[in-house]
Amino acid sequence: MALMVPTKDHFPAQYSVCGELEDAVAIVRSKLSVENMANFRKMPFGHFMDVRKLQFSGQLIHILMLHLVREQPEDEMWFMINGTLHKFTFEDFCRITSLPTSKSYPNFSNVRSSSETIHKKYLGGGTVKCTFAHFRNMFMTAEEDVPGSDLHKLASLYFVEHVLLAKDRGDDGWPTGEI
Repeated sequence: MALMVPTKDHFPAQYSVCGELEDAVAIVRSKLSVENMANFRKMPFGHFMDVRKLQFSGQLIHILMLHLVREQPEDEMWFMINGTLHKFTFEDFCRITSLPTSKSYPNFSNVRSSSETIHKKYLGGGTVKCTFAHFRNMFMTAEEDVPGSDLHKLASLYFVEHVLLAKDRGDDGWPTGEI
């Protein structure tokens, strides 16, 4: 079985990324009302509200990705390590992260764009670049002017950017980059 990255092209890497689950959970909890929290928990990242601690190892992920097999099923990741094939399934991921294996979420590919999207209403649409600092400030200061139905969606976007799309820290200690 061929690797995605041939052995001759493997390279060492050093990571300095941050993804802070505990901080994001605390901030989301502080911003959402009981009703909004109930709606947030119904979204794909809602189960993370119950995860106590999540340790990330960039070096381990890098090594695994270097050993990723080229041909594999769509819902599995296969790694060739020391001549042995190791399979990582969706069920394995759910077991490790304490996420449910059976809950399906709607397919958004058929949703038509409207003038009422989060992107258009709060992030300037397609006309301006939105940095994480801009979005973080907008989310942290959102109060009564943001309808409750939008606040849990903004919280989900904040969670994705703060935890799952971890980035290098800036001078102020917060992740940097564009959304």
